[in-house]
Amino acid sequence: MGVINLAHGAFYMVGAFCRPTPRPERLVLARRVGSGSSARPYTRCLSKPASCAASTTAITSTRYWPTLAVVFFTNELITVLFGRSPPAMPTPEWYSSFVEVLPGLMYPVSRLLFIAAGAVVAIAMWLLINHTRLGMLIRAGADDHEMVGALGVNIARLYTLVFVFGSVLCGLAGFMAAPLLSVEIGMGEKVLITTFVVIVVGGVGSVRGALAGALLIGMVDGLGRAYIPQLLDQLLPAEVSGTLSGGLISASAYIVMAVVLLVRPRGLLPARALRRTPCSRRVLIDLLCLATFALLPLLASLLHEPFLVSLFTRLAIYGMAAASLDLLIGYGAMISFGHAAFFGLGGYVVGVIGFHTSQALPLWGWDGSNSALLVWPLSLLVCALFAVVVGYLSLRTSGVQFIMITLAFGQMLYFVLSSLSLYGGDDGILLSERNTLPGIDLDNPVQFYYLCLGLLVAWLLFCRRLVNSRFGYVLRGLKQSERRSISLGLHPLRYRLGAFVIAGVGGGLAGILWANYAMFVSPDMGAWHKSGELMAMVILGGVGTLLGPVLGAAVYLGLEQCSACGPSTGC
Repeated sequence: MGVINLAHGAFYMVGAFCRPTPRPERLVLARRVGSGSSARPYTRCLSKPASCAASTTAITSTRYWPTLAVVFFTNELITVLFGRSPPAMPTPEWYSSFVEVLPGLMYPVSRLLFIAAGAVVAIAMWLLINHTRLGMLIRAGADDHEMVGALGVNIARLYTLVFVFGSVLCGLAGFMAAPLLSVEIGMGEKVLITTFVVIVVGGVGSVRGALAGALLIGMVDGLGRAYIPQLLDQLLPAEVSGTLSGGLISASAYIVMAVVLLVRPRGLLPARALRRTPCSRRVLIDLLCLATFALLPLLASLLHEPFLVSLFTRLAIYGMAAASLDLLIGYGAMISFGHAAFFGLGGYVVGVIGFHTSQALPLWGWDGSNSALLVWPLSLLVCALFAVVVGYLSLRTSGVQFIMITLAFGQMLYFVLSSLSLYGGDDGILLSERNTLPGIDLDNPVQFYYLCLGLLVAWLLFCRRLVNSRFGYVLRGLKQSERRSISLGLHPLRYRLGAFVIAGVGGGLAGILWANYAMFVSPDMGAWHKSGELMAMVILGGVGTLLGPVLGAAVYLGLEQCSACGPSTGC
């Protein structure tokens, strides 16, 4: 279908919850949210012609945005139905039993059931896709759905059928795995990332590749959990190995994916290459509307609502991060799912330096500093160097592979930050004070707001000048036709890497401001769902508009703030 279904994990979670519970009426409600009945409305969003997504089969953000919304909606709906602490679900006795497969070799019945079900599903899908008329229509629809529709095939119904079929299989997997796993809200997100890794490693659109990727990732995960701690214990001191082993085990699958994509960009057993087509090109830059932001402190004072200054400070910071991501998506057709890594890295450099400064602990012989004129450029330099490495390796791929390898690097950084026990691990770092800047009191909310607003305006002006320069025209030309640009003597990697580094610096600057705003940094700043939030802001405001993502951030944060208000909060 050419759609990245970010809601796949949500259907897995719904399938896990569709089991007997102490309150059967909730099971009935959960089933209504389940794989079959809920898939049709979502596929309408994917199959209706809309901007660039309707005219092509390219992997574009407008086609997977509805599925990202489903993830958040389903999590909240399950919370309403089952509460924050779901009830315990009974496990069948035969699930925990063993059977003798060979003399002296006992094997769990549940594992045999999984193997048999997986083999049956794989064979059935291979036969369906390659040896039936329906499979022929599915393959043709994924390649050119307009031509298939012109031949009289109801493409919306075809997409709905495929989506429902995949969702039912995912729900069945969750139903079968629930007795062995901890059933909790958000459990599908972990499975979603692993599923994407498996598909990309094996090869998008290939059943054989999916099986090969699943075996490889499963073996790497199992062997890593068994041998990585032992290996690190022999090579490193006990306190260091204990800290690094957990993060290295969690990042092992992403390391394997990165290696596979660097060696075989299309995966181990690819079906065929994905076409890349340009997205819509709209330039609606109107920076004059930002003048209204300058009057906000006065309005907040008149309304006696100082919280508005804090809210719009957040808006300016997230708007800068979203605009930097729009530079990649809207003008370079580079859909990065690891952009939050720069946001987190920029904040963490500030946090680490602030930690060593406040604790009087030398950092590689340096006593540290709290001056923004020193700390902020150093943080941006670290972000730029990280962007050079990630961009140089990631830009050897394209399409889904590029999305997943940027996700892999982002998750690697996330696990590294989580494993830094000196800096709080998963709990993050609490800053004792903000950085100092000559002539500006960053502890004053209004002055800090104007600083964020000024940096946002400067960033938007810089991006506007960039996209209208020769560099920007080349970048958009590469998005439209890479082959034609190469024939003109241009080097795609040079320009795309430049844009990737610039966007990474913008994300890092937003992370620096956030660390000073919240006076707290944590690994969640660089997690994949933070990249999803930034992408939602870009899409809400308009891809390829620069100012649009700022407005998208306003809508997103406004809805988030409204949803947090209620009778219990006094809003």
